[in-house]
Amino acid sequence: MISLGFRIIFFLYICECQLIVLISGLLTKKASYYPLMKGFLNVLILLLLIAGSVSAQQDPQLSMYMFNKQYMNPAHAGSLRATQFSLSGRLQWVSIDGAPNTGLFSINGPADRLGGGIGGYMMVDRIGPINTLGAGGQYAFRIVTTRKPIANTPTSVLQLGIGLGFWQKSINPEWRYDTRLGFDPTLLNGSQSSIAGDVNAGLYFYVPFAKDPGRHKYWFSFTTNHLLEPTLQNFTTTNLSKVYRQFYAASGYQFKVSKTQNLFLEPSAIIKSDLVSFQYDFNVNLHVSPLVFGMSYRGRLIPSNSSTAQTSNQAKIRNRDALVGIVGFHTNNRLFIGYSYDYTLSTLGQFTSGTHEIVVSYTFPKPNKLPRPEFNTIDKNLFD
Repeated sequence: MISLGFRIIFFLYICECQLIVLISGLLTKKASYYPLMKGFLNVLILLLLIAGSVSAQQDPQLSMYMFNKQYMNPAHAGSLRATQFSLSGRLQWVSIDGAPNTGLFSINGPADRLGGGIGGYMMVDRIGPINTLGAGGQYAFRIVTTRKPIANTPTSVLQLGIGLGFWQKSINPEWRYDTRLGFDPTLLNGSQSSIAGDVNAGLYFYVPFAKDPGRHKYWFSFTTNHLLEPTLQNFTTTNLSKVYRQFYAASGYQFKVSKTQNLFLEPSAIIKSDLVSFQYDFNVNLHVSPLVFGMSYRGRLIPSNSSTAQTSNQAKIRNRDALVGIVGFHTNNRLFIGYSYDYTLSTLGQFTSGTHEIVVSYTFPKPNKLPRPEFNTIDKNLFD
């Protein structure tokens, strides 16, 4: 029997896909692309139907997901129509021994000869005695769903992406649990390491600004990470450790607040789920060139009949996780630096001073295309 969590994700996904079709239709009043959208919808429904029950979320947490959508979704690669690299670092739950620390590097750019964009990423994460290294390459196929009839410029684009890579987990033998918490009997003694292949897939739909195709007025992202749920051999005594499948649905809209000033407001939201629990972030960013100010609220939904809820005091932490403040600075049209601080609202707030995250991204200018040399313009009289 399909779980309630699965049905909720499935319903939200169907609604968003139909919304994409509706928006594109309103922009052009044409439906020539509708069969393509319907066919891709059926394919992703099939992917969702093969998803089984899963357990705890394992992917790193990022508060400034809206500034680094490539790691969240391989379909984002090349959508900015320029080469961009990003660096992110996160110190979570400062003052708690063994709390997660994450570092992330990603780069992507357009690949017109391949019909879309390509990218790559590397992620390092440490929580307690477990170190994780993830890396891979990404490819996104670009479909222009609507165009302006006269200028022939794209007004909406759908990108379908796939990522291939690996995950490696290792145990630090020198790390020790707090004796008050005991030891995890499933972790093997000594230095252990396991590596497995990984597959991610997703779609990214966006409406670019007419005067700046690298900025997206509206965007929607849906991703299935760890599609095949790779198993980590010889990592625990149970030998059942795996990287569980994760689902991400995110969307954002940017609109101008003032016609006379460069002032934009961008609300966005993201839902993450392993089909057992749900995590959601609601965010609003105010762009006052060259500054960015933002605020987010993060919460969790854990079914009362789940094993997680039954083994912890969920009455105090359910639906509350963190309140996030964001500040950013565009030094020019290419370099962006952002910082966020998470104020913990759950009972963990008694033991931590919060979470710090920083992101630095740089967008390379588009190279000027030199004209092809003309070899037939030599004055032949010089050789007479």
